[in-house]
Amino acid sequence: MVPSVRLYIGGREIKGGGYRHTFKIGVTTVKYVFTDDSGNSADFFFRVKVRDVQPPTITCPKVDPVVSTDREVDVSWVQPTVTDNSGKPVTVVSNVSPGKFYWGRYKIVYDARDEAGNRASCSFTIHVQPHKCLISTHLSTELSAVTWLDSECSVHSSAKTRTISTCQPA
Repeated sequence: MVPSVRLYIGGREIKGGGYRHTFKIGVTTVKYVFTDDSGNSADFFFRVKVRDVQPPTITCPKVDPVVSTDREVDVSWVQPTVTDNSGKPVTVVSNVSPGKFYWGRYKIVYDARDEAGNRASCSFTIHVQPHKCLISTHLSTELSAVTWLDSECSVHSSAKTRTISTCQPA
C-alpha cells in the first residue's frame, strides 16, 4: 500500500493536489487522514475561524430638489444600495422615511449593520422648495416682500401706492 493523505474540509473530502481552499465566514473543521504503507492511519483535526471585520457597503441615491407650489408635499427617493462581503442580509435603518415634507432642507441618514455588527452609513439632503414667483414688469422695483400663502405667491411693493400681485408658479 502507498502512503496517502486525505483532506476533509467541513466534512467533505477534497480531492486533487494543491489543497487550496477559500474559507467562508464562520468556523470550519479541517481533518487530515494520514495512512502509511502498512495501512495504519491517524487523524489530525483543526478548526479555521474566519471573522467578518469588513463593514457593509452602502451608497445613497443622488436626489434633485423638489419644487412645489404646496408647502406640504409627498417626497420619495430610491433606497440606498447595500452589499456585504458575507452575502448575508444587512439591517438598514434611516432617521427619516419617505412621506410628507414641508419646504426646507432635510438631512437623510441611512445606517447599515451586518450580522457581525460592522456598520457603515451614508447621507443625502432633501431640499423641498417653492416655485419661483414670476414678478410682473409693471410693479415698482422697490419690493418689500415676496411671500407664499398656500399655493399662491404674493408680491408686495413698498412704492407710494401699494400694489399686490398674485402669481402662479412658473
